[in-house]
Amino acid sequence: MFVFQLVLSSSHVFTCSHEIFQKQTLRELTEPLERKTMEVSTDEGLNESIRIKFDMSSIDHASLDPSQCTSVTGTCTSNDILTDAKRTTIKETFYTVKEFLESNINITRNPNDEYDLTISVYAQPFGSSSSGLAYASSLAYNGVNGRPSQGKIVVNPAKLPDKPETFQSGDRQFIMTVLHELNHVLSFSSSLFNKWITNVTALHYTDAYGKEINESAYNSYTGYLIPHKYLQTPHLLAFVNDRFHVSSPQYMHLGLEIEDGGGSGTAGSHPNERLFFTDLMQGRTYGPGWISGIFYNTLWDTGWYAPSTNVTEELIYLNDYINTKIEVTEKVLLQPPTKSFPATYLCQSTALQACFYDYTFTGACSLKSTSEVDFEGHEGWYNPENKSEVGQDDLLDYAPLLLPWYSCRTNGSSGLQTMIDYDSTYDYTKHGETFNANSTCALSTLNKGITGNLIATPRCYEAWCGSDNKVRLVVDDEEYYCKYDGQSASFSNYAGTVTCPPAAQVCANRNLTEVFGVSQLFPDRGPIDGQNLVGIMGSGYSKYNASDVTITIGTVPCQIKIYKDNYILCKLDTPSTDQQTLIKKGTWNLLSSSTTTNVYRQFIANVTTFGVFKLPDMYVFTKKKYAD
Repeated sequence: MFVFQLVLSSSHVFTCSHEIFQKQTLRELTEPLERKTMEVSTDEGLNESIRIKFDMSSIDHASLDPSQCTSVTGTCTSNDILTDAKRTTIKETFYTVKEFLESNINITRNPNDEYDLTISVYAQPFGSSSSGLAYASSLAYNGVNGRPSQGKIVVNPAKLPDKPETFQSGDRQFIMTVLHELNHVLSFSSSLFNKWITNVTALHYTDAYGKEINESAYNSYTGYLIPHKYLQTPHLLAFVNDRFHVSSPQYMHLGLEIEDGGGSGTAGSHPNERLFFTDLMQGRTYGPGWISGIFYNTLWDTGWYAPSTNVTEELIYLNDYINTKIEVTEKVLLQPPTKSFPATYLCQSTALQACFYDYTFTGACSLKSTSEVDFEGHEGWYNPENKSEVGQDDLLDYAPLLLPWYSCRTNGSSGLQTMIDYDSTYDYTKHGETFNANSTCALSTLNKGITGNLIATPRCYEAWCGSDNKVRLVVDDEEYYCKYDGQSASFSNYAGTVTCPPAAQVCANRNLTEVFGVSQLFPDRGPIDGQNLVGIMGSGYSKYNASDVTITIGTVPCQIKIYKDNYILCKLDTPSTDQQTLIKKGTWNLLSSSTTTNVYRQFIANVTTFGVFKLPDMYVFTKKKYAD
């Protein structure tokens, strides 16, 4: 059993300092161009894809950037020097982001402009103590509607990954940081909120109970609870009200809460972390980050962009549409987390063994003594139950929540290496673990040998999801079909089991593999004249024409007799001599063996419409006695 105290200075925990550098940049700039009209509709004329240029001149030519490190001297360490590999990582990752945005965002173009947004990219040292990965700022604005037209992004060369990242990468912290910073240039920044076309007064403030107050009262608030700052624009307001099931007048006008913690570099230009933990735009990232509806709805509310819904992913945190075992209410908006969050979200002990909420990371309950925390007079919010320990993260308002520990999707510094650094003797192969882009966290007692582990702990296993929204776990190339959440999966050569993780969370942001959805396969009755009738139960068969479907069991064709959306009855052909041996004799009797072991690998459904075989990994069978 692990009792683990996560440290905020961990190598994969990064903090955004956008506000510091944006304000610094604004002081250096002349006034942005004035807008000539305020009558532009938020959806009219936004029908051409945005054109983005990343100017990599200084990445290729260090002489163009006097702040770039070329040797170990002064503030420059060896990690700050750009190598060819680092240049490739920067260029290819930025190019992936460019393709993503140009494919999914429309604008109204200026016919005289070759590009709609030009971003100068730099690589400069941040200092050995910095937790920053990149920062960005807007530099110039469209003269007609105020949309940002130029900006810059500075990356920290000491924190770059070993290779370029895509949105499908197991470790995608860098690419998500690039998108995060680019969105500060596009839309989400305190310096831009008052430039949004139809929402000049979008920011507003409330006291601890949701009553409107002015900015001065907000800044000087001394109550036992805390005040709140919100971005109240149409799409974001609707997004928040839907996500948290808002229906009461006290809550309906609030909107998206803006982060007030993290110091001058973070407060003011990020969504509130306690409500939107692991969102792309949060001010501090532990690794996982998801492109939620905040990104999409923010772009709409500027009046400058028309985004495609293809830009969004599921934010699983506090999402009871996906995790139906929790109930999230509007109270989370104005009440302390310990009084309004689902009980299962709150850590009672550092000994809790759990996967993180999105199941891409293992989780850790990291608490600290209240003697280490200055609540600044707001104990009623941060520790209303007067407990001796609280969560360690100020941006989470010291809520005792699970924190991401290490990623199951990479063997690098944010994944397997984190565990090895914690325990140098750790042998992941002993537990059948795999760390790759397809892996998921699951509670496990799996252990090579004759006995499993006594206590289930979060571990990492390769997995995939079918179009039937079911999880398949893979250990040493052996697959287990999770028919339901919480099922105990066992594997050859291992004692103990893996608990099937919740399919809704695991599959939410995965590409689903097309499968011929089978939940049960069993001898229906027989034999009849040396043949067998086989019942196949599942779902979604009506989307295929029966005439396009052929089925084999092992090597023996099975002729369809009854074909319904959730049930197929087929009759095996008369076997040849070899097939007879395969199908009916001894321990190699496929149907008999499958019903005994509850595991079956020989079912193939060929849907000729697609022209490819649908190969299920394994299926669960009804344990009916097989009549030989």
